[in-house]
Amino acid sequence: MLPQVPTLTEQGFPGMLFTAWTAVFAPAGTPAPVVDKLNIEINKWIDSPDATQLRAASGSFPLRMDLPEARRFASSEVGRWVQYIKESNVHPE
Repeated sequence: MLPQVPTLTEQGFPGMLFTAWTAVFAPAGTPAPVVDKLNIEINKWIDSPDATQLRAASGSFPLRMDLPEARRFASSEVGRWVQYIKESNVHPE
């Protein structure tokens, strides 16, 4: 889309992947029936006309995951960013 802008690989960052995602997290220790109910209701909303319209306007799409898949995905994303930060040698002030 922007041919004049060098890719991350061309700028010396091969393998870097940027994605945007949204998730709902519950506090540790939330009872399983509550988490399950939230998951069911959120997935119902994902299929609603309002959510479909929002996705159409933003060009996004849902990744439907069960709870174990979502946990693995979030953990993987955190791990990926921890690795990027370590490799970049960036230090917060």
